[in-house]
Amino acid sequence: EAWQRAAELDTPESYRKYLQEYPDGAHAQEAKMRIEALEQESNAQKAKERDEEAWRKAHAKSSIAAYEQYLREFPSGLYAQQAKERLNALREQERAVEAKAAKEREEKAWSGVKAQATEVAYQAYLKEFPSGIYAQEAAAQIKALREQEEWEATRRRDQSAWEQAKKQHT
Repeated sequence: EAWQRAAELDTPESYRKYLQEYPDGAHAQEAKMRIEALEQESNAQKAKERDEEAWRKAHAKSSIAAYEQYLREFPSGLYAQQAKERLNALREQERAVEAKAAKEREEKAWSGVKAQATEVAYQAYLKEFPSGIYAQEAAAQIKALREQEEWEATRRRDQSAWEQAKKQHT
């Protein structure tokens, strides 16, 4: 009758009570095995609940940090694959936002450089954006400005020489 009661209740407590009353009873070994099985089930259920709660929190926050935290706590969790996929998607979005911001920053810098149109401005652009969208154009502008400077210097020398020659013949 004690065994029947324990089996009907089917809880670790009911089997422990049976074992207290009948430590060497006919069903003592079965009671011990059932206690262990029920505790394992309970632990597994608690772990599943913790996993699900952590997933709900991570999913609600929907941030890189939240999904990374979930994966640290539950690397093989029920939602580990979804967390990894979501993490990759968020990282890709973050990279796209950063790329867009970098492009806008470069466009703004280039606009300022074009407005100044000086060798110093073009060099500053190349220093900040050596592989930038307008790097070749900046280098070409520097070359053109130097050629223009050289041409103007040559013209001034020629003009000066001409003026000197005119003074000598008058």
